[in-house]
Amino acid sequence: MRIASLLIVLGACQGGSEQRPINPGGGDDHVTPPLTDAGTTTTDGTTSDGAGISGRVCVVSDLRNLSTCAATGAAGLTVTLGSETATTSADGSFTIPTPAGSSLVWHVSGTSIVPSVMAYSTSALVPAVPATVYDNLTLSNGVIVNAGEGSVIGRVVRAATVVSGATATISPSATYAAFYDGNSASTWNQNSTGTRGVFWIPGAAAGSASVTVDTAAGDSVAATADVEADSITFLVVEVP
Repeated sequence: MRIASLLIVLGACQGGSEQRPINPGGGDDHVTPPLTDAGTTTTDGTTSDGAGISGRVCVVSDLRNLSTCAATGAAGLTVTLGSETATTSADGSFTIPTPAGSSLVWHVSGTSIVPSVMAYSTSALVPAVPATVYDNLTLSNGVIVNAGEGSVIGRVVRAATVVSGATATISPSATYAAFYDGNSASTWNQNSTGTRGVFWIPGAAAGSASVTVDTAAGDSVAATADVEADSITFLVVEVP
C-alpha cells in the first residue's frame, strides 16, 4: 500500500452551467489552475502575485459531476485559507490574499451550502454542495448524518482517466459504507465507482482519517482525509 498524492478538484462553468477542467481530470479534462500570472511561489506550491489568489467556488447540482458549476447563485459565500478571507461573486469567483504558512486548507461556508473542506494545492477551485441537494441525496439513500459527523467525497483517477470499478473504505469506520456514482444523481449504489469514478462516505468521524481505495486491477492506495464536523471533505485519489 502506498500513499496517494491528494490532488484537488477543479472546474468551471459556461452558459447556464459550464464545464471547467478538474485537477487531475479524466477523459477530456486537463489541468488549468485558475491562478494569477507570473508571481511568487508559496510554501504549498501555489503561484500568485501581489493581488492574491484568484479562484472559484464551484456550486454543483449533481455530486457525480464535480466539474459542472452553477453560473449564478453563488454570491456571498465565505472562503477562508489560513488567516485570509474572501467573499464570492454570483458565479463563485473570488480573490483572496496569499496566506503565509504550510498545510493550508480551503474552507467554504454560507447559509445555503454544506460547508466544504479541501486541501490547498496549485488549484483554487473548490466544490460546494447546496444544502437542498445534499438533503435530497441523503434522503434518497436512507442516510442520516448526525451532528458532529462529516462526509468525504472523492474521485478516483489514474493519470488523466477516471477509474471505474474501484471501492473505498475509511478508518476510523464511518456510520455508512461508501456509496458510488451510478445512473441516478440522487440514488447511488454501494458496489463500486461508475463512469465518473466518484465515491461518497457519509457519517465519518471528525478528525484525520485514512481512505483506502482498491481497484479492480488489484491496486490498493491509501490517502489521508481531514474530516471536519458537519462538512464535506473533497479529495482526489490517484492510483497506479
